Amino acid sequence: MYAEIFPNHKLNSDEPLIYSIPAELIAQIKIGQLVEIPFRKNLIAGVISNFQKSANGVKTKPIARILSGKYFSKNNLAIAKYISQKYYTPLSKTIFSMLPDIPKNNIAFFDKIDKQLLPPKIKYYISDDLSRLNYYNKFYLDSTPTLFLFPTIDRAHYFKKYVNLNGEIISSKTKIQALYSAQKDFYENLNSKLIGTKNLLFFESHRKYRIIIDSYDHFSFESDQQPNIDIEDIASVISAQNNCEIILFSSAMTQRSQSFKSIYLSKSTCKTIVKPTLNQRQIDFLIEVYSNKPSQRTLIFNPVFNYGLLFCSDCNDFFKCKKCFSNLIYNQKAFTLECRKCQQIYAVDKCQKCSGRNYTEFGFGLEKNIENYYSQNKNFALASAKFVSPNIYSSNLVVGTQKIFDYFLKPFDKVIALNFDIILNSHEYDYDENAIQILANLKNLSKKELLVFSNYLDHEIFQIKSQNDLKKFFKNALINRKKFQLPPFAKIINIKAINFDPFKLKNETIKIHQELMKIEKNQQFIISSFSKPEFLSKNNIWQSEAQIKISPFGSKNIDEKLRKILYNLPSSWRMKVKI
Repeated sequence: MYAEIFPNHKLNSDEPLIYSIPAELIAQIKIGQLVEIPFRKNLIAGVISNFQKSANGVKTKPIARILSGKYFSKNNLAIAKYISQKYYTPLSKTIFSMLPDIPKNNIAFFDKIDKQLLPPKIKYYISDDLSRLNYYNKFYLDSTPTLFLFPTIDRAHYFKKYVNLNGEIISSKTKIQALYSAQKDFYENLNSKLIGTKNLLFFESHRKYRIIIDSYDHFSFESDQQPNIDIEDIASVISAQNNCEIILFSSAMTQRSQSFKSIYLSKSTCKTIVKPTLNQRQIDFLIEVYSNKPSQRTLIFNPVFNYGLLFCSDCNDFFKCKKCFSNLIYNQKAFTLECRKCQQIYAVDKCQKCSGRNYTEFGFGLEKNIENYYSQNKNFALASAKFVSPNIYSSNLVVGTQKIFDYFLKPFDKVIALNFDIILNSHEYDYDENAIQILANLKNLSKKELLVFSNYLDHEIFQIKSQNDLKKFFKNALINRKKFQLPPFAKIINIKAINFDPFKLKNETIKIHQELMKIEKNQQFIISSFSKPEFLSKNNIWQSEAQIKISPFGSKNIDEKLRKILYNLPSSWRMKVKI
């Protein structure tokens, strides 16, 4: 008897490895179990995906021991295969990225029931934070088993306190024994409720259950260990595979959610005013004015903490990424320009658009905004990735980055958004859905007025007054996406490497480029850019990157050849797929 096993290791293909089953383990072995297997002179974990009677001439090694009961269901494996195929991620890597950790010793687990494939059951709720809290509470009190997924630990902790839950929040930091205990409890109990982060997404129940995904537009699965999967995409797959209902909450409609009926729990009534970007002296004066208004609750928002923008005097525009035309972020400490959208890094020497060298620093980060006032003003709360003031809920003046969206804050009398150009893309090329969500979040946080400072006064995003306007905006955006062959009219794959050895990086770049050129001749995908290794003097490293656009009508043969190249990328290369 033999078992097909996916090891906890990145393989260069999606084919499982074959291992023999010792006679004493045959009666205990099941599909979906976690076992310990010999692999390249080491013992590692692996998941059993199937059985077969013969090894088909392949030399095999025996399974060392059983680590757990049934760990993965057929539904889990089917979802992993879907993610692997769509996001060009090795199946073995995908399987082990679905849960935060693996058991290190024997754990008595439970068997899961195979379910028939069901039609997707997804609902979209558009609301502000306070409205959705009331709905979460209703879902928490009813009898349906429910998983509450929050994009950050802070939001999960707030809801836990809101409903007075004594249990543990499930996250990537949860210890493995507690994780399995929670998973078993949710599967078996009729009225189980769990609160956590994205790690809850793949939990299942033996009866119909519900998944609540809070602020799904802020969820991210991007890391070296996990593929950059789309939470909406995977939610629809899970809903179809499992007997569950999924409800996604956000502040504004998304491109994908147009296909579904959205339920509106609240509607912002604040007035939005757009004015030209302020210089540093004007920002200092503005913060000083609102610091002396204790009777009015005010939020001052800045997208970044210690970054800024560079303005080119030759083409009269901000420095832009030559790949995606997004505004580049100026890192004053590293003396580099960074694109937040495609992760490209540039040297600060010339404008990428016109090659001009006459530029001025424009639009400063939050650190620069508050350095003169934070230490002097006690009624002043800061919210950034580096530090969050303990008085964030009680202060009448809150100054923060996107970190403020990690908390359920009560609406302010006035919200001011500085340097909004940092999160805006060129409206002639593409748009960033994140900017729409941020603007909607800021509107929901304001009772009376939202004041936005931007040099793009006529940008389409500021003309959106209703849901119909947003639908028209998405429709026009799709026309632009088709014109520039952006998703959904093509998959875009960005690959990038950073290395201290220029010769090694150059050889890797040449080899990858040659392999891609062999199959590009079929014209089913286009290598839109492939840069030679570039030296970043400030960081003393070398960088190389490429962008590939794939036709959705390409043949399976070409897709498999491309997959083989991407699976064999050197360890210093990173890949990001945009669907």
